[in-house]
Amino acid sequence: MTGVTKGVEGMHRTGRRADPSSVRSWNEYAVVDALRTDGPQRITELVGSTGLSQATLAEVLRGLSDKGWADVGPARVSGPGRPSQMFSARTPAGQVLGVDIGPHSVRAVSTDLAGEPVRRAECEVADGEIRRDASPVHEAVSTVVAECTDDASEVWVTAFALSGTVDDGGRLARSVTLPAWEGHRPGDLLGECIQGITMADNDVRAALWAEHRVGVSRGHTEVVQIQLGRRPSMALLLGGVPRQGVHHIAGDLSMSALRPTSELRAWRSDADGIRDPVGHMVQAALDGDPAVLATVKDYTGQVAETLALAATLVDPSLVVVGGALTPLAHLFEDDLREYLATHAQIAPELGISQLDQFASAHGAALLASRDILSTLADPTTGLRPFTREAYTAGVGS
Repeated sequence: MTGVTKGVEGMHRTGRRADPSSVRSWNEYAVVDALRTDGPQRITELVGSTGLSQATLAEVLRGLSDKGWADVGPARVSGPGRPSQMFSARTPAGQVLGVDIGPHSVRAVSTDLAGEPVRRAECEVADGEIRRDASPVHEAVSTVVAECTDDASEVWVTAFALSGTVDDGGRLARSVTLPAWEGHRPGDLLGECIQGITMADNDVRAALWAEHRVGVSRGHTEVVQIQLGRRPSMALLLGGVPRQGVHHIAGDLSMSALRPTSELRAWRSDADGIRDPVGHMVQAALDGDPAVLATVKDYTGQVAETLALAATLVDPSLVVVGGALTPLAHLFEDDLREYLATHAQIAPELGISQLDQFASAHGAALLASRDILSTLADPTTGLRPFTREAYTAGVGS
């Protein structure tokens, strides 16, 4: 729910008056949208924000209270006469988990149902074990889930952020990082340590959503985001919605001739055998190693071509750079801006992510919260009760 939707009291559709149930559904949605967007309001303020009459609002608010979507707060005195009641959006108790399974570690972020972070945790996995099979990851996931939740029964959704292509069924279709997971749903592999409904998405798309909700792309609806690491990848936000594409590969650069050919392989030889070579070399660049600095310049110079082409095709208002190389942004962001300015008809803004290594896990949790709202609140069918049982039934229907 973003932006206030006006109620349809008295509205005509396609030349015919809307039936009462449709009007009620739209009005419920409009009131909840207004409360979630603009915060607590008196009924006179809701008249202005929804376009509904006080009589209709009184009826709608009673129904929303019964369904768990609205609360009546303490009356507020605003002058002589009877104090006016305040109405606010209600968010029931519950948690959402975002779990990012990366090449070297598992990270988790728990949020409440409004998307506010509660806890986060990280657990390393022995080098190479993530790639070989699912079993070594089980303990790491169990650890971070336990650290992020006190009561597993409060978890409505566990959402995974995975490196690779995730299909409509939540299976990992293809992944360089997790080849042993291909063809499987993470929830099926991890079994009893996972709570609630499970869902999965690409990790870069999850990071894109985190940036849109709490990062540098807030307020932007057309965004190209590139994650810079050993294997760069992109994600697109179009019309305020993450773009998956017909085959769920929008932004995947793994087969692109424009992807940097070095893949950071030109790092110093003493990085061989290091658990996290990219992190190791980021530190070397920060320490001023000339060979590493030259590699970063070469690598990001090749990335600039990809970004300019994406900016030309998508025409975004913002290009976001995220990923493992963002601590080195001061070395290349001016060059990227200049390249975009000279190779795009109208250059988009360039933003550098300020989010940390938990961005994908947080984004996965926020995508799950979005799914809960879209499942329970629909402008055409109305609002289901804001309960875990109603959400589970809605997912299964």
